Amino acid sequence: MERYDHIKNNMLDINKEIRHTIQTALSSDGMSAQSLETWQSTTERIQRQLAEETIRIAVVGSIKSGKSTLTNFLFGGDYVKRGAGVVTSIITKVRPGNGIKAKLEFKTWDEPLL
Repeated sequence: MERYDHIKNNMLDINKEIRHTIQTALSSDGMSAQSLETWQSTTERIQRQLAEETIRIAVVGSIKSGKSTLTNFLFGGDYVKRGAGVVTSIITKVRPGNGIKAKLEFKTWDEPLL
């Protein structure tokens, strides 16, 4: 956990420096505010996500490469469906809770994954 805290604090420091740089650029004449505001929004989202104390992991791979099997192994149970066909061809989120349930969220190509 100590290593995680160290990495997290480094990321927060880097994010803070980037936010400061964006603020400086926004106050300068001739800079495109639209693209800088998009980056500013991204740094705010990064700060919120790091404050959640949640580790997000993306398991990515080709069809039938063992992504669901790996995920089930890491969680120590049979949480992600596996099968002979294309079973998890959509984004699947696994979150802690009191019971097992599924909620499908379809995203457009324009929406961020996290």
